[in-house]
Amino acid sequence: MMVLQKEPQANLPVCKLLAFLSIAFIAITSLTIGQDFLESIRNSSSFYIEESLLFKVIWLLFIPMLALLHRTFQRTKLKGAPQIISFVLAASMAHLILVSVITLFFSVLFFEGRYDLYKIFSYTLAQDFYKIMVVYTCFAFVHFHLFASQNPIKQNEKQSLEKLMVQHGRNKTLVFVNEITKITSATPYITIHAGDKEYLHTDTLKSFYQKIDAEVFIQVHKTTIVNLNMVTAVKSRLNGDYDLQLKNGKDIRLSRTYVEGFKKRFNLKNHQDNI
Repeated sequence: MMVLQKEPQANLPVCKLLAFLSIAFIAITSLTIGQDFLESIRNSSSFYIEESLLFKVIWLLFIPMLALLHRTFQRTKLKGAPQIISFVLAASMAHLILVSVITLFFSVLFFEGRYDLYKIFSYTLAQDFYKIMVVYTCFAFVHFHLFASQNPIKQNEKQSLEKLMVQHGRNKTLVFVNEITKITSATPYITIHAGDKEYLHTDTLKSFYQKIDAEVFIQVHKTTIVNLNMVTAVKSRLNGDYDLQLKNGKDIRLSRTYVEGFKKRFNLKNHQDNI
């Protein structure tokens, strides 16, 4: 049996959160520039959009910094609040320093060095550092919970069902899962096929599939799950579907919907009919 490892899936909720925050920070930047404009009107003073934008770098910098923090979190297994806090403090200090350096750079480039590094740093520290801390703290804790909830339990860490008690007539019978040939849907029950016996069990096919070893069992039809160790041959029906021959000599249908998944899990090199 050949098992191919799946590539990690992208964390879609966090990516959506990053996109939302990017739009939010651009909106905040626009609103604060508008606020500066209204303030200049109220004070009958001149308004320079370039100068106003210069001091809004703090908001725009969140976009690349949060994306970088997201990638860092993906590569690091966060273990709790102390580690999250250390990342938040490091990111906040880096943000503070970068804001000061970028503001100084554009000040020299466009405003003849009107602002020096110390004044920029001390002003940002006094006026905006708490905002930076709040943003990174919220993002880190939200990311931590989203990432933890979206990562599936690894198969080798999951305790699969090894045996179960099933009703057989008036008696209850112990069935070992590795001896099961296939499981079929018999709504509102499932039928467990083990050896030459069939047992009705109160469960759904989807729920039962989540309890058994996904390295051994695979769904081959919307109503059927098969034990890969029980499959001896695969025969094409020449219409996109296939027949799986089992050790007990019986055939079951492999639906075209599940062919690609089956190909990744089953080594057909030793069989005469290849998919």
